Amino acid sequence: MLWFLANYIIIYFLQDSKIPFSTKTAASLSTHTGLNFAADVFLLIESEGIGINWSSLNRKVNNYTLGTNIGMTFVNIAIFLILSIYAD
Repeated sequence: MLWFLANYIIIYFLQDSKIPFSTKTAASLSTHTGLNFAADVFLLIESEGIGINWSSLNRKVNNYTLGTNIGMTFVNIAIFLILSIYAD
C-alpha cells in the first residue's frame, strides 16, 4: 500500500513541465509512474487532434514522449526478468 502511495507522490511532484527529461525517464522505471506520464501525453496529443501513430511517438509533451515510455517498459521487463531468474 505504501508503494502505491509513494508512486502518486512521485507523480505529483514530477507533473511540472520544468522537470528535466532525464528525471522523468528515471522515474519511469516504476511502471505506474511511467504509465501515468504516458496517459498524460496520450490525452494531450489526442486533444490537439493529431492522434497517436508511429510518427508521433517521439513528440515531446511536458518533457516526456510515448516512445520513452515504451522503451522504459521494455527495460523494466528486462530488469524483472533478470530478478526473477536470479531469485528462482
